[in-house]
Amino acid sequence: MSDSMLAFVKKEKLPTPEALMRKAAAMGLQLEEPEVKQLVDMSGYWPGTLHGVEAGFELFIAKNDPEDLKAWGIEPESLEGRDYCIELAFYTEEDVEACVIAIVVFCKLSDAITFDEEDRLRVNAQNVIRWARDEMGYEI
Repeated sequence: MSDSMLAFVKKEKLPTPEALMRKAAAMGLQLEEPEVKQLVDMSGYWPGTLHGVEAGFELFIAKNDPEDLKAWGIEPESLEGRDYCIELAFYTEEDVEACVIAIVVFCKLSDAITFDEEDRLRVNAQNVIRWARDEMGYEI
């Protein structure tokens, strides 16, 4: 069984896989180098290691679907022009931490946003580290 985290970004601000990998590595997540040069071309499991343990996530990036936004209770206006959705699916506790690191990186490198389901907190580049620590329980 899996669950997922979502982030929203303007397509033109998506980082390169290399930039994402460097920033994630600085936070302890070593992702394997993908075969593609653009994140928008990636789909599927992105393996890596965290604390010496296998950790990764299923990565899906696509243009926002109005029906999906409605189902998630997200008003398109709240995305402020962010036209793409990044979905990170996880399976294990290590995968959850890998997803949190990836969300932090996306927020910091590309001005992505996500929403904390519990508190309806809008998570962005300014508060993503606090969210990772206080809401998700990870020292990033």
